[in-house]
Amino acid sequence: MTPFQIVERLQNLGYEAYFVGGYVRDSILNKKTKDIDIVTNATPEKVVAFFSDCKIKEVGKSFGVVLVDNLEVATYRKDKYSGLSDKNVEIEFSNSLREDIERRDLTINSIAMNPITGEIIDYCNGINDLKEKIIRFVGKPEDRIFEDPNRIIRACRFKALINGHFDASTYKALKNNSFLVKHISSERIRKEILKTMSTVPKASNFFVACFKIGILKYIFKSLEDCMGISQNKFHSEDVFTHSMVAGDSISCKHPLLKLATYLHDIGKPQAKEWNTEKQDFQFLRHEDIGVDITKKELTNLSFSNSEFSFITDLIENHMSFQLSTPKATRKTLRRINGKMTICEMIRFKIADRKAKFLNGVNTPLEIFMIKDMIGKIEDVLIKKEPFNLKDLAIDGFDVMNTLKIKPGPIVGVMLERLFEKVIEDPELNTKEKLLDLLLDEIPY
Repeated sequence: MTPFQIVERLQNLGYEAYFVGGYVRDSILNKKTKDIDIVTNATPEKVVAFFSDCKIKEVGKSFGVVLVDNLEVATYRKDKYSGLSDKNVEIEFSNSLREDIERRDLTINSIAMNPITGEIIDYCNGINDLKEKIIRFVGKPEDRIFEDPNRIIRACRFKALINGHFDASTYKALKNNSFLVKHISSERIRKEILKTMSTVPKASNFFVACFKIGILKYIFKSLEDCMGISQNKFHSEDVFTHSMVAGDSISCKHPLLKLATYLHDIGKPQAKEWNTEKQDFQFLRHEDIGVDITKKELTNLSFSNSEFSFITDLIENHMSFQLSTPKATRKTLRRINGKMTICEMIRFKIADRKAKFLNGVNTPLEIFMIKDMIGKIEDVLIKKEPFNLKDLAIDGFDVMNTLKIKPGPIVGVMLERLFEKVIEDPELNTKEKLLDLLLDEIPY
């Protein structure tokens, strides 16, 4: 059943039913969205009864939420918060759309629409705030923040989403209560970050907003530390600006890659040192420092193991994405194998270069450079040149049979040694040549 059919059935049965929140906001902005929330004055029990022919799941009956064919249908409610968490709330169902609307966080998220008639209900002046690109809390800002401090981060996310600005009273309340972010669970902060990466093309605005109200230090202190850190003669932009431009260049279709790109140079502030011989600054091993910092920050934010690994792998290896020669290309493909795709690496390289400025002038990769880069990768793949242990012409059994040894760590060590030689010279990748080399590599 479609959202429109759900609303239509409820209305035909004599109940009110509206779309509210994200779908209405994005429709007014002429943006496509799948974020459809339905509100009604029908109780959860009635919703279950009215849609018995559909797939029903009562995901939050005490909160008045029922899933009808995986679409949220929520009963009007008014909330009584005891503060500092979305869980510290007493739910009371309501017959009033206005009461349901006025309990919400931001005016731009508090617009309702009757999808059958097209009527818009805007009790909080959200349409005008959308038009003027204003982020404003519904009612008294301090009350909305105290009810649920996660709204502080949401305000920054929506400011970035509409490329807007904070209402003066909202901004003041955000700054004065920024310390309340410490009361938000790490899981919810992580969710807001990933939502930002997947929905906000210019997510740099999110990080800047977080900094201005004083919460970036609670989320990614490493990014705040990058502000004002000058680089060297190859970069006229500071580390923070470089990171923001690079991250903005990654599509929201790749949220983890986007986040990793924003974070890729966070080790530079600690690694920065003066090279007297070159008469310039250098950032030796900043990728390793960045990995250590990221491990702590992502762990604190409850990122999953797979998310954690992808981001740290990119930071650890981003200085080694070299494609200047066939040998360098093979080494790079070996390095990223199983950690990220070739397309992800290329996207990062393009974004990283796009964020490089010389004398204030952007110096992105030109089309012919990108084609040349892709061509070098294709050459390795088409020629089936080795960049993985599995590409070797011999395997572990050949090692054991030749050296007359049993299974053990030494087998892997010998294969790695041979593979390093093959990376240097692919012509060595024949069974005969590798077995001859193996005998020369006997460790005893």
